[in-house]
Amino acid sequence: MAHRIQAPRRTNGRPKSGAGLALVWTALLIVLFLALAALACDVAWIRVVSTELQNAADAASLAGAQFVTRDVDKARTQAVRVALANYAANTPVRVDPNTSNSAAGDVVIGQYSRATRQFTATLSAPNAVKVIAHRLGSNGDALPLFFAGILGVDKTDVTAHSVAVLSDDTQAIIKFTPGALGFAATELNAGSTVTPDIAGKLITSPQTGVGSILWVQRSGKAGMGTSSDPLLMTITATSHMDTLSFPPGFPVPNDFKAAAIYIAPEGKGLPDGCDEGLGVRAFTISTVTGQRVLSGGLAKIEGSKEVSGGTGPASGIANGPPHVDEELQFAISDQVSVKAQGVKLVLSKFGDTDAIDLAIALEDGTQMAYKFIGPGHRCSSAFTNLGNSVWAVNFASLEGLPNLRVSSFAIRAIDPNPTSPKGTAEHFDVARVEIAPPASRVRLVE
Repeated sequence: MAHRIQAPRRTNGRPKSGAGLALVWTALLIVLFLALAALACDVAWIRVVSTELQNAADAASLAGAQFVTRDVDKARTQAVRVALANYAANTPVRVDPNTSNSAAGDVVIGQYSRATRQFTATLSAPNAVKVIAHRLGSNGDALPLFFAGILGVDKTDVTAHSVAVLSDDTQAIIKFTPGALGFAATELNAGSTVTPDIAGKLITSPQTGVGSILWVQRSGKAGMGTSSDPLLMTITATSHMDTLSFPPGFPVPNDFKAAAIYIAPEGKGLPDGCDEGLGVRAFTISTVTGQRVLSGGLAKIEGSKEVSGGTGPASGIANGPPHVDEELQFAISDQVSVKAQGVKLVLSKFGDTDAIDLAIALEDGTQMAYKFIGPGHRCSSAFTNLGNSVWAVNFASLEGLPNLRVSSFAIRAIDPNPTSPKGTAEHFDVARVEIAPPASRVRLVE
């Protein structure tokens, strides 16, 4: 029996439609992947060069800032020289000195405000240098790319900028005696009423709850600051810090914790720092209004003339001693930069059994609280005996204190024997504040 064999169906050499689409998509995806790979290579290349330019700009601005207050021409030449010593894309980084000091130039001399965090181009009292390092097509040196030419882009602009500021961290010794502060009087806030206001230097604030305000410039003279001698610190005082609450019905706000700053005279015939410095005096308060009592238009003050520590009545607001747990607050101006570990307080009339509370606020918002510290208590290594009941408190030796910029610090006198309180247990004056210069006076801010 014969079998019939069917011939295979002819396809005319054409693939099925599904296989054709797969080939097309494969080709497209290969092109896409190659483009993405090329783009990734160029992006990485741009980032490398951008980092190199940033490093060059940082180094140049730091070099220029070293001289910005002394010689602006040298500041420019140093910035240009250091930039040229750095490489980006295997080429020395060239910046224009910008002798006209255009705000859009490569090397710009100016002022940096810590308060506003802004840089302004100016040759008047400069404190900062801004450097822009770049590869720009407008200058004929745009950065060549490797593969992006496939997409029609063979070059790109790359820019980095840096601002370095010369800090105001200079060595300062602020001695708290009337003569050193520039006052004509030999003693301030020593009587039964406050010393009349000395405008812009030492005043009694009319605001309820606020007492004396003392402004001190970087030179150590009292004042609110000038372009050549900026404000260093603002000092205020409080009293009765041991009082946590007031009797029912007592007016709030009130002046009960506000205090006057006493400035003791120079200790004649004594070693420097003995029996001199800043103390605290309490206001005489009306038990009816809660406000300070006036006499001849001036606030009445009372109590000892030192910063007092002890334990007062558990409740009540009676006038008269003891005025205890008194505190001096030092707010550092935004016009200067004081590093925490560069601060030293010198205390007069201080004993080896005395104790203080020390609070330090840092620029990043960190609050450091050192409770019940003293030569015979916690943090004893931070206290140095200078003799004649004068002790130094070295911030650098305080446990765990970061070396960041200080916003403020406060020192409070407390009873060194809280289990057996003595009313007014101790007294001391803050004789001076010493500020040591940092290892480097320039820092990057942008």
